[in-house]
Amino acid sequence: MGSDGTDRLSAWIRLFRLMAVAEAVTWVLLLVGMYVKYVAHGSPVWSTAFGYLHGLTMVFYVMACGVIRPDMRWTGRETLIAIASSVPPLLTLPFERWAMRRYRSMPADQRVTPRGAPLT
Repeated sequence: MGSDGTDRLSAWIRLFRLMAVAEAVTWVLLLVGMYVKYVAHGSPVWSTAFGYLHGLTMVFYVMACGVIRPDMRWTGRETLIAIASSVPPLLTLPFERWAMRRYRSMPADQRVTPRGAPLT
């Protein structure tokens, strides 16, 4: 906890949270693009553009999972679940909520990165 009573997170954890939400949003956009292409028989440009955007976002989400793994104290199994949550649509949202709830429930002395920067 900070001196003002707030829980300040590291920039990497904030990036992970942002990527989890962005990954879910781009999934929805991709599904909309596929609907337009295959059901409404519209232009394939939307599925192509949203597919590219989703692919980039997914890669950044997976990279963020790898970067914050030590800070979050994830086991190998938890890391694999984090990465696998990017495959089914919208699953990164409940995983991110679980991960943050677990992180915040850790004792303060365990919420210090291996690099020595406190995450409180």
